[in-house]
Amino acid sequence: MRSRVIGSFPHRRNEAMIRMSMWLAVIALFAVRGSAADGEDRLRKRVFDLLFPLGCNLGGENPYEELAKLGNKAFPIFKEVLSSDDPECRLRLAVLFEYLSRVERDWKELKPLVVRRLTDRDAKVRCHAAWTLEKIGGPEDAPSLTPLLEDLDGDVRVAAAVGIGKFGGWSEYATLARWLKAVDDEKDPEVKKKKSAWLSKIREVLQGMEKRLRALDQS
Repeated sequence: MRSRVIGSFPHRRNEAMIRMSMWLAVIALFAVRGSAADGEDRLRKRVFDLLFPLGCNLGGENPYEELAKLGNKAFPIFKEVLSSDDPECRLRLAVLFEYLSRVERDWKELKPLVVRRLTDRDAKVRCHAAWTLEKIGGPEDAPSLTPLLEDLDGDVRVAAAVGIGKFGGWSEYATLARWLKAVDDEKDPEVKKKKSAWLSKIREVLQGMEKRLRALDQS
């Protein structure tokens, strides 16, 4: 009997060590997950701070350079801002659109989310989205811009026209030509006042059309 009791001690000790190892492994796993979550929270806060309008330069940082340094790590936060109607995200859309249009890179993953914002309820957001698409878009995006030529907001119409002038096709140009004629024939004094501010952009439309028509003729 005594030898059995004595013999059982190593067995119990092994069980205790196994249990302790399991608990330590669980604690380590939670610690890793916790630190990863903390890292994600810090990254999200950092990107949100950089995308905050006006206030982002208070520390002397260039938000566009700092966002470029973060690279692909910032992509999930960009997607969140572009996809969400949360007021915190909407507040940061203008700066994000500006960043996307400034940086030379392939935005294929984010472009559908920019296109989605062309139908946003806020005219400023639609306008920013159209200008961004003019920078990062291509011929396949011209049909998405065409309906905006009839937008209630004149600045949205101009932004769409510049994009179509840059990379539109024959079908979009027919609509664009009608829009240009309507701008030329406009009698409303308020619109006529704005028309002078649009002239440089309309020249961009015509220059873009000229280049694109040459390309279409050669294809």
